Amino acid sequence: MKTFLSSFELKNILLFTVLDSVFLALLYFAATGFNSFLNNKAQLLLGVSSAEQFQNQIITNPSIALTSLSSIKSVLFTAIGGAIFLTIALLLLFSLTQALIWNKLVKKTFSIKHYWKWNLLHLSLMIFIAFYLIIVLILTFLQKIILGSIENLSVVGFIGDFLNMILILIFLFFMFTVYFNFTKKYQVWESIGQSFHLLNSKMKQLWKPFLFIMGVVLLLSIINFFLQKMFPYQYNVMIVLSIILFLIFISWLRIYWVEVLSTDSNTF
Repeated sequence: MKTFLSSFELKNILLFTVLDSVFLALLYFAATGFNSFLNNKAQLLLGVSSAEQFQNQIITNPSIALTSLSSIKSVLFTAIGGAIFLTIALLLLFSLTQALIWNKLVKKTFSIKHYWKWNLLHLSLMIFIAFYLIIVLILTFLQKIILGSIENLSVVGFIGDFLNMILILIFLFFMFTVYFNFTKKYQVWESIGQSFHLLNSKMKQLWKPFLFIMGVVLLLSIINFFLQKMFPYQYNVMIVLSIILFLIFISWLRIYWVEVLSTDSNTF
């Protein structure tokens, strides 16, 4: 209980939430801005207002495809090149935010030298993320088959949401444990290997932190429920508020998880 109560560090929770919010805001504006740029470029070069209009023109007059070939190539190369550039830029930005957050959590000094290793870590983690996504897809498929025999939609929805939350938490536990170990030594594969070992060694002790975490999830779910009642017809407002609540939860979870990994099980 002591570790749980001490994890509510409002200053750090606010700081981490702001950093995550900045990244998500830049991600949103970069994606929407690039999409708008591509649409404008396509309209200018192809002389159409939408992809459907261009498709209809090709169907009615196939010769248009040949005359517009160079323009199509230009739009395609711009899309591919822009997507690659944005992906790299967002990876660098995401690594920067995580480096700042986890150096603060582990009480280490941020340095450019170590920052570049964060990008290597994230590229390496893509292998494990892809493998985990495959497992999630399989479990989701099995979940639909098993729950398909239940006629009560409310029960099905509750069970489905609960299982999805468990899968999200498992993913976050693993990622945060990797970040925790990595920030200490900045060794990519060694940190990943130590994370599996650390989680395995603490497996029997994690039931109490898990209950506390689920309690916080329940509290935030209740808050989100009342917010939905306050803004029943303001969809965009609810999306923003839900994202903010989720980011606050992630910020707190980082702090608590570091405490869980660093302290004795008796103080959870």
